[in-house]
Amino acid sequence: MYTDEPIGAEFNYFYIKYTAENTSDQDVTFSGINEIVLFSEGKQEKIEVAYDWKDFIDYDEAQDSDYYGAVSKAGEVGVVIKTDPTKVEKVRVVVSESMSTETYEILSDAQNIEFEIAN
Repeated sequence: MYTDEPIGAEFNYFYIKYTAENTSDQDVTFSGINEIVLFSEGKQEKIEVAYDWKDFIDYDEAQDSDYYGAVSKAGEVGVVIKTDPTKVEKVRVVVSESMSTETYEILSDAQNIEFEIAN
């Protein structure tokens, strides 16, 4: 969370609930959502979820990044945002690469998913 910045009694946040699934029998490591980028009025707010501990959701089962065989896990990400949520035009979610749990071989690259927001 924005621990280095004060947060008042009221604040805006962005919340994503997702399911990740390993459809193979191979053990896979997948970290989930790495970053979120909000686009508004010609500016962007980039939130590093995976490496800066900006996620304020205390626990979800997808925090364990190892998927042993064909399993699915539910995940949640909640981040405090500075952008006015009523002015967000587009959201980019960057999900992590997946790799073999045993060899760390990259099985799929990180992917960007973009959503246009109709206001």
